[in-house]
Amino acid sequence: MDQSRTKDPSYFIGVDLGGTKILTGVFNQQLDCVGWSKKRTKPENGPEFVVGRILDTITEAVALSGLGLDAISAIGIGSPGSIDRETGVVKYASNLGWYNVNLASQIQAAINKPVVVDNDCNCCVVGVHAKEFNSKAKNLIGIFIGTGIGCGIIIDGKLYSGSHGFAGEVGHIVLDDKGPVCSCGRHGCFEAYASRNAIINRITSEIKNGHASIIEALGKKDISNLKSGDIKKAIKFGDQLVKNIVEDAARVTGLVIANLINIFDPEAVVLGGGVIHALHDVMMPLIVKTARDYLFKGFPAKVDIMASNLGDMAGITGAAAIAMASKGSK
Repeated sequence: MDQSRTKDPSYFIGVDLGGTKILTGVFNQQLDCVGWSKKRTKPENGPEFVVGRILDTITEAVALSGLGLDAISAIGIGSPGSIDRETGVVKYASNLGWYNVNLASQIQAAINKPVVVDNDCNCCVVGVHAKEFNSKAKNLIGIFIGTGIGCGIIIDGKLYSGSHGFAGEVGHIVLDDKGPVCSCGRHGCFEAYASRNAIINRITSEIKNGHASIIEALGKKDISNLKSGDIKKAIKFGDQLVKNIVEDAARVTGLVIANLINIFDPEAVVLGGGVIHALHDVMMPLIVKTARDYLFKGFPAKVDIMASNLGDMAGITGAAAIAMASKGSK
């Protein structure tokens, strides 16, 4: 270990807490990742267990970076759901089953470092804005599709959080109040049509109703535990049912993007998350076509609609950037 590095507290930790996995990275001041760790979240085991998993990934990421905790200046955490950014409390996260979990205080008590918590998709869009746009884009929207669906919004070069800190809950735009049940308990949310869970639920339902699919032939005994990679593999082997369901999700996503562009008039809309990363080739052409078909006619065609190149790194990069900004503002 380079001892000179451990004496300089100029590194930042970014944590991306998802419904499926926890990814943690250590970053320098140029937002280059120097080490990372990943574990499954297992939210069914409760908040205390998940906090322990976060702490484990922090310990591992720091060790794999060749650093000590004395090199860490602050920790940023992106969590799904509604976040009280002042206190670091996760007010409500449907995909974790959390209500009023004081995440910041628990991590800070264990590690004795400043901790800031923000919505996971706010962190993702900050990471994309910083690394892929070099912080130069004035108006940017990021949509991130994984276990659920979230959104981050940059306006005039700054993260937009709204009057109460809850802006960007695009996944819970209601598209049909008689539609499928969402994880939030309402019917017909965007997330209930296009998230990984929604895609899996529909595949499972169609198979149970007798529609042909090769999913079971791929060795998946529990279809409800499909991963994005399993869905990609099924399409690769010619599963038309799965392809049709994914294409439907892509069209719905394109409609939502068209509406967001009509409202915000951004320079770009960037998509990320596990579903987009795995199913980019199937989804992105349809997303872009549908969005452009439904744009208000006065909007210029030059609005970029693209997939992020950061992949899983977007959330942890943005969380580290938010931690860095919190130190700079004090």
